[in-house]
Amino acid sequence: MKKILPLLLIAISADASAADWERIDRAGDASSPKFIDTKTIRQTGPMNTMRRVWEVTNLSKPASNTARSIKNHVEYDCKDRRVRVLDESFFTEHFAQGDAVAAAASEANAGSWSEIATGGEREAIFKRVCPSDDS
Repeated sequence: MKKILPLLLIAISADASAADWERIDRAGDASSPKFIDTKTIRQTGPMNTMRRVWEVTNLSKPASNTARSIKNHVEYDCKDRRVRVLDESFFTEHFAQGDAVAAAASEANAGSWSEIATGGEREAIFKRVCPSDDS
């Protein structure tokens, strides 16, 4: 076990350093921090996918099995300005660490599309993932 632990720690730190997390904030917004992994942005025609993490900060007294962060894989339709969640996992620690307490959706059963309204964090993320958008 003592030999496995250092290898596990190296693997975890390598995974975290391989990501290029960018915080997305809207001026004056006190909502939970949101991060996107710019290294995971992939384009296929007008469709782009990427990973993101949402921090849950509005817990008054979290239980041991309460999600403190959400990591998901999302798909953006750059042409029609919409987004959907492909898969999503909830974690007991910040920044998608700790135990996974729930998982939802998968690419075979992707969530429904949501329109991207103008203004706010959703549009800021959309413009980062779909930089050729002319709106």
